[in-house]
Amino acid sequence: MKKALLLLLSTFALLTFSCQSKFVLNYWNGVVTEIEKIEDLDSEQLFEISQEWFNKNFNSSGAAVDFCDKDMGRIIGRNIAKTFSYQYSGHYYYSVLIDVKNEKARISLKYQSDASLDGDFGLTPKNPQFQEIVTNEFQEIAEEYFEFINERQKALAE
Repeated sequence: MKKALLLLLSTFALLTFSCQSKFVLNYWNGVVTEIEKIEDLDSEQLFEISQEWFNKNFNSSGAAVDFCDKDMGRIIGRNIAKTFSYQYSGHYYYSVLIDVKNEKARISLKYQSDASLDGDFGLTPKNPQFQEIVTNEFQEIAEEYFEFINERQKALAE
């Protein structure tokens, strides 16, 4: 009887530990950060190009930029984005942080909150589909930023 009970308890313990090892925590913080080394441009040139990018991509840089310090090489802005998918359309707020220093540029985009959600499909910031949509949009914005820098760098070299 004791052996059967011991066998049952040890089997239960093994199953419990094997199930726990498969546990995965999926936490979305709503931030996409990309860093690139930009050779042949100094920090001042990178900063000016970053300001130009803000002006080009937002209606007015005064409305989008909250903080701008050339000495620190930092620009902080915010924007509202409109997004669509087969289940979701709406607007959300996000912030943009750009740091330029030592021939490097870093852009961080962070989800802030929803401005409006159209449709009742359960697509909220906790939903993986929503997270994927926003993350992909942030990655596209970051790619556009670095492409803009590369284009301006080529134009300056000519």
